Amino acid sequence: MKRLSGLLILIFFLSTNVSAQSSKWQSAFNTAKAEAQAQNKMILVYFTDNDSKSDEKVLYRQFWSSSTFKSMASNYVILNLKVSKERKNKANEDIYEARLKKNFNNQDKYPMVVLADALGNRTGISLSEISEVAINEFLTKLQSH
Repeated sequence: MKRLSGLLILIFFLSTNVSAQSSKWQSAFNTAKAEAQAQNKMILVYFTDNDSKSDEKVLYRQFWSSSTFKSMASNYVILNLKVSKERKNKANEDIYEARLKKNFNNQDKYPMVVLADALGNRTGISLSEISEVAINEFLTKLQSH
C-alpha cells in the first residue's frame, strides 16, 4: 500500500511538472521565436503593463482561463512582455523593446495579444479591445488559423 501511494504521489508530481513546463511563458522574444521554430508553433505576444489591472483580470478570466483557449494552448508559444510605467517613457526604453513595440503594438495598448508566426512575423490577428465580444472573436480567429 505504501508503494502504491508513493507511486501515485510520484506520478502526480511528474505530471504536474510536465504540464507546467509545457505551458511555460517566455519573456524574451528570441527565446520564444526559437521555441516556436523548433516546435512548429505560432507565437502569442502578450503585452501587459502595471496600469491595466482590471482589463488584465477580464483577459485572464475570459481568454487565458477559458476552456476554448486551454484546448488549443499547446499550439502556441506565449511571449509575455511586461512594460512598466518607466519603460513606457521612450527615453528610458531600450532599442530592442522599442522595435518589438513598433512591430507588434504600435497602438501602445495594454493589455494586448498579437499572433505571430514562428519566424516572429505579425499575422494581422490581434486582440486590443478587452470585451467579451472581442475576446470571443479573437478565439474564433485563433481556432480557424
